[in-house]
Amino acid sequence: MHKVIKISGKILLSAILFVLLAPLVLSLLLAVPAIQNFAVDRAARMLSRRLETTVAVGRVDVRFAGRIRLEDLYGEDYQKDTLLYARRLDAFLPRLGLNGSGLRFTEASLEGAK
Repeated sequence: MHKVIKISGKILLSAILFVLLAPLVLSLLLAVPAIQNFAVDRAARMLSRRLETTVAVGRVDVRFAGRIRLEDLYGEDYQKDTLLYARRLDAFLPRLGLNGSGLRFTEASLEGAK
């Protein structure tokens, strides 16, 4: 019985540590510009496939407290004409919408938009 309690305690402690450390490790990894650009490149490719048109982002910079900067944002319409090009998009995202609710911007600014 003592052995079962000891094993259960280790499993519970491991689960608690994982729940506490996983978001910290993920946020530290997302602070690395190369990982940010990799993630946004994958997201742009997925969005391009889903929308069946071209979506591209040149560079991304995710900052502390929900601030994000996208550079060279480009999107095409279905006739392969430029729908949106912005040299820079600065936005504040209070939530990332990971639960399927979508992205919600509370403030955003475009620079060099066409």
